[in-house]
Amino acid sequence: MSEKICAIFNVSSEYPDEAIDMEKSELIEYLKTYNPAKLTFVEGSRPVKFNVKRLSISELTAVSSREKTHGQEVSNILAISYGLVSIENADGSFYTPEMTSRKYENQEFKTHKDPTEVTEYLVENYGYDIISELAIAIKKLARMPLHLTPFLPKSR
Repeated sequence: MSEKICAIFNVSSEYPDEAIDMEKSELIEYLKTYNPAKLTFVEGSRPVKFNVKRLSISELTAVSSREKTHGQEVSNILAISYGLVSIENADGSFYTPEMTSRKYENQEFKTHKDPTEVTEYLVENYGYDIISELAIAIKKLARMPLHLTPFLPKSR
């Protein structure tokens, strides 16, 4: 199975993306499915795209387990470490975290080599709320039926 990637946009943090017209966008519908067709972008602006992959069942289980043992914040960072592939900034530049493989409960996972560095980059550039927003999106997308997610083109 090939890795499925989709873009998540910053709409619900304290500092939402200014390239998204919050008044014209269908924000509630967007947050249900993360379908970018529900967003209206400001003409002449480029939004920041947080490119995420769909978590495997094992990765989602590890994230859920970590939430029970270490709390929400640790779980959020783990979800981002597994799920965030790259960030396409508004200026067209990319931030791509270096990846490594780690063992957790006898399973090997591909994860960010330095989660602290990635977290610091996110907070410095997008504010602390982006951690929760991305983690919620990554976990929600992993739990949704594939046909409802933005990972595949809609046939409707």
